[in-house]
Amino acid sequence: MEQNELKKSLYTLLKKVKDYPEILSDKVISRDEAKIYRILESQDYVHGIEIAEYYDGPNLSLSNANITDTGYAFLHEMEAQEKPIRMSSKNKYIQLQVFLERVDDADNNLEKPNPRVRTADYYELISYAIKKKLVTGLVIKYASNKPSLIRTQDARLTPSGLDLLDIPFEETNPSIISQTINIYDGDFRNSSLGSGNTQNN
Repeated sequence: MEQNELKKSLYTLLKKVKDYPEILSDKVISRDEAKIYRILESQDYVHGIEIAEYYDGPNLSLSNANITDTGYAFLHEMEAQEKPIRMSSKNKYIQLQVFLERVDDADNNLEKPNPRVRTADYYELISYAIKKKLVTGLVIKYASNKPSLIRTQDARLTPSGLDLLDIPFEETNPSIISQTINIYDGDFRNSSLGSGNTQNN
């Protein structure tokens, strides 16, 4: 099991220990889950987990389980990683670069937002990339104010898109992403991506 996958499994089961200790007492679990619960104890995230081996599988009891300070710190760390990214000018620029990188890598799942990016924020980035001719072969369609991504041909970066990948964000000059995009029936003329100047339609 890869490290990230293991951390997610530990987080999922530790949340169950925190939220559902009564439900998970005297419960038959899979052998894979039993391994994760034992790792929780070995990492000092939880004390008092009881696992008994029976013919029909491991039996879990959390009646005496207590999450340690280390366990709560791990929960808080993982919860912070799950929160959506706040789309400041800098973060919008970075996420735009992430999207362009995905296009350049021929990602076949471009409809799925970048990790921790809200769907609405993600489609703002795509709208900007299309309007500024950073990408070709992509169109956004709307149904009931919900966007969907349509490929008209193989999506690829334009020379401008390739150039933007190599330009780092400058804190002192974020003008290239200076205006919030309204993705729902908006007029994108003279707009650019970023700060607090919302365009009214």
